Amino acid sequence: MQKKSKEEISVIRGLRPSTIEDHIVEISSYDPSFLIDTYVSEQLQKQIVQASLRRQTKKLKIIKEEVGAGVTYFQIRLALAQGERHGA
Repeated sequence: MQKKSKEEISVIRGLRPSTIEDHIVEISSYDPSFLIDTYVSEQLQKQIVQASLRRQTKKLKIIKEEVGAGVTYFQIRLALAQGERHGA
């Protein structure tokens, strides 16, 4: 809500950035008002969901190979969580 980066939050909370990423993915899964556009562009979200559907998998490595090297596992997890919430 305060528009802090993952890194800023991890310092403030004394947690690893990967833990903050896990929390962001969880929030995204359960809060319909939480927008992930800050972390994953709409275009990339669509590419990730389409790759998952094309390959019929939720396996991050396979989706990453399909989408390309520029995507992070965090972005894939977020897009998939958001996609599941929207019925994709």
